[in-house]
Amino acid sequence: VGSEMCIETALAVLFWYSAVLNVGLGVFNLIPIPPLDGSHVLSELSDKAAEIYNRNRPYWSIVLILLLISGVLSRPLTIIDNAVLSGMQTAIFNLLSLLVHTGNAMSGVL
Repeated sequence: VGSEMCIETALAVLFWYSAVLNVGLGVFNLIPIPPLDGSHVLSELSDKAAEIYNRNRPYWSIVLILLLISGVLSRPLTIIDNAVLSGMQTAIFNLLSLLVHTGNAMSGVL
């Protein structure tokens, strides 16, 4: 029984860190600084943004590297990551509770 708990715990931790990594990369990729995808989304929504991005294209990679090195993006990205992960966790727990509740109700019917 102990080794089964250990495997279940290890799998739960693995899945949690996989989710954290995926959400972190997804949020990071939506930053509206070229070459990240957020800049493509913003330039499709705004002609003015597209013009600014195209005019300053040679400098955006340097801007992104400087922002990453300086740590300016750490706090906002952490806040967004935590909000997304919290929402995901709440949705999963609610879904699992609903499934367990529905399963218990169905077992009484049968």
